[in-house]
Amino acid sequence: MLRTWPALFAFGAGLLHLAAGAAVVHGGGASTAAVLCALIVVGAAELIWAGASLHAGRPRRPRLAVGAAAAAPVWGAAALAVGCSPIAIAAASGFAVTAGAMTARGWGERARRAASGGSAARRAHPAVAWTIAGALVVAAVATPALATTTAGLSAVHDHGGSTDPHGH
Repeated sequence: MLRTWPALFAFGAGLLHLAAGAAVVHGGGASTAAVLCALIVVGAAELIWAGASLHAGRPRRPRLAVGAAAAAPVWGAAALAVGCSPIAIAAASGFAVTAGAMTARGWGERARRAASGGSAARRAHPAVAWTIAGALVVAAVATPALATTTAGLSAVHDHGGSTDPHGH
């Protein structure tokens, strides 16, 4: 569980940061644009890190990941200051901080095993059930949070049941 969930949580944070940053197209001042562009960069970096970590079967660059996760509340505060969805930012910050904490915990455990002479090597691919459970947790939190962003509010929600009598 500890080996894949940080990456899954980083995926959730990345998607939410990208969605929050997408509001840059809806106007605002230069400071707003700077914060929202930074959110897009942070979101893309989280998605790249998550993909690399899932591919490796363990969190990559743990020191960098823990440091970036520690900055999540700062990004969250800046995003709230420019009017981003509080629900989306809270979920993204929660995902990022949790991913960082889980990465730090796993990093510490590997270091303790190595210092005690234990094998640091483990199975490269975790149990599929744990990965699915983590993905369900991320989906359950991220989906409603995404719906509160500008991107989510602008999404087309027609599922084929149009009531328009003219067929538009």
